[in-house]
Amino acid sequence: MRHGCFFCSRVMSVIESLNIEVEMRNIWDDSEYEKQLITATNRSVVPVLYYEDENQNANWLPESSDIVTFLNQEYR
Repeated sequence: MRHGCFFCSRVMSVIESLNIEVEMRNIWDDSEYEKQLITATNRSVVPVLYYEDENQNANWLPESSDIVTFLNQEYR
């Protein structure tokens, strides 16, 4: 998440309203996080939600509207 980013704020608002814990990773403070993101998505754009599905498959969800929809479906 990036401070001052409308899309990040939108996702954070939903996370807070659903009262769920999400590990936050700042790609500007930790280059390893940025490398992981670029390797997985071929870009360094945030916000991105990483989660594992029921089969332990890694999923990277890169669009704020998709993240909001996913969180509302999973946690409401």
